[in-house]
Amino acid sequence: MDILTKYQVAEMLQITPDAVHELTRARSQNRHDHPIPFIKVAGKLRFRKADVERWLDRLAGKEAA
Repeated sequence: MDILTKYQVAEMLQITPDAVHELTRARSQNRHDHPIPFIKVAGKLRFRKADVERWLDRLAGKEAA
């Protein structure tokens, strides 16, 4: 299982680390239908690569509909 930092996710998505962080915030989760899934490990944001890939697939499916 690959665990990524917000910096690695930002590179993967070609957005800024701040944008990744914004997509995980509680208020963002209320604004976005599909907030990016994350876990906290020792108080730090971490992301399972497989979860991020599934999140992208859901977004792509929603846009195609």
